[in-house]
Amino acid sequence: KLVLKSWESTIENLEHFLFILGLMQRDFPDIVTAVKTKQAIQTVLNTATETLKVLISSGIVDKNEGNKIQKMILLKKKQLGTLPSTIAPPTAEELLHNISWLENEKNQIEFIQKKARLLCYDYGDVICEEHEMPQGIHLIISGMTKLYGASPRYGVDKNVYEQRYPTRMPYTDYLVSGAIIGELNCLTKQEMEYTVTCETAVQTCFISMDDLFEAFDKFLECPSLEYKIWLKLALDIAIKIFKENLAYQDWSYMMCTKFPNIYVMDVPTHSKLDIYDGTMDDVILVHGSVQDCQQLHPYFAPCILPKTCHQVRRIVAITSLQCAERNAHATVKTLTQL
Repeated sequence: KLVLKSWESTIENLEHFLFILGLMQRDFPDIVTAVKTKQAIQTVLNTATETLKVLISSGIVDKNEGNKIQKMILLKKKQLGTLPSTIAPPTAEELLHNISWLENEKNQIEFIQKKARLLCYDYGDVICEEHEMPQGIHLIISGMTKLYGASPRYGVDKNVYEQRYPTRMPYTDYLVSGAIIGELNCLTKQEMEYTVTCETAVQTCFISMDDLFEAFDKFLECPSLEYKIWLKLALDIAIKIFKENLAYQDWSYMMCTKFPNIYVMDVPTHSKLDIYDGTMDDVILVHGSVQDCQQLHPYFAPCILPKTCHQVRRIVAITSLQCAERNAHATVKTLTQL
């Protein structure tokens, strides 16, 4: 009971902290943008330092060369103090360009810009409700929203999930400028699992379901637009699972080296999929359910599949696996079963 109360208190404090940060971004957008920019750069430099230490200790990078690189990193850290105390927040167009699945794709960005609508909401307005079908995706331009509902099911059948977790934990988050609402629900065409309300006046860039799927049909060249959204979502879920698993607590430097070699692949319905065939380090179930073809044991997203599982089949219509694949350069690839 004491542990449960402590956990509930921690969650409440975190939610309040996120709420205050959101209000600060509303009232002082220039200052908050500068602080977030500085923090993001600091995180990148810290990861670079951690990665460099591993590369030196493993003999991949010469110690003298490593010292030179470390001096460059330290110089960059010192230069953080020269960053301006205020930075103008990004415009709607800049935010659109910064979406990971639209980055550097001029034709796709222009198409979305033509189709998108700018929507304005007042305090207390509801952007979307739990259990309703998605209408499209919202990119938050300004303001703060509150997202609340039950913990996400990650594509697991509702009846199965309720049997496994009779009491679903409430889930609350606050979303601000740059956040996207409804990506996964639009891809899967499944009902919303949360309600989003406005904590302040909010402005969003809205892309309807029809326009989004028109874009999917238009931009099929590899990597397709739909492919890139699935990849982004799979990565988000996989990183969360890795961070929660004790065996991967110090994996951040490895993830940075593996991500450039990630890919997504469709697997037809009713087919079986071979995994852990000697080329894969890890297989992560990020959406839906699978069954071990040999042991007949079911697995539900999100989870890391055990290495004793060598062949799986899907249980639900939309199931996604992410495979960390081993090769001569110790890189990782991603496999998504849709």
